[in-house]
Amino acid sequence: NSIQEWQDHQKQQQKRQSESVELFVVKSTGEIVDKEWLFEHDYKRSDCDKLSDRATLAREELRSHEETARMYTELSQQNIDTITTARSSVACNHSAVRAQVEDAMDAIRQQLVDA
Repeated sequence: NSIQEWQDHQKQQQKRQSESVELFVVKSTGEIVDKEWLFEHDYKRSDCDKLSDRATLAREELRSHEETARMYTELSQQNIDTITTARSSVACNHSAVRAQVEDAMDAIRQQLVDA
């Protein structure tokens, strides 16, 4: 039953596609027209791109931009992680230096008291 439904759906899709009007993009103007308009206005097929081809190119370009954005996002996160690690290291080093300075000050105070 579900196979029959799928086959019916496929047939409907094919019918819709065959009935649909093929649209074109005039290269010089970007205008979207149908084949009849091309003939009426004395344009050649070579003066146009198929709208479906342009849409495919736009989708591919969008995917490429999404991938680039994903790459930059990952790189930014790596940089943020590096900065966070460096800040943590600096904070630890600062604490260690502060403790050493305090120890030295305590030793100097003790020497003054002893003198």
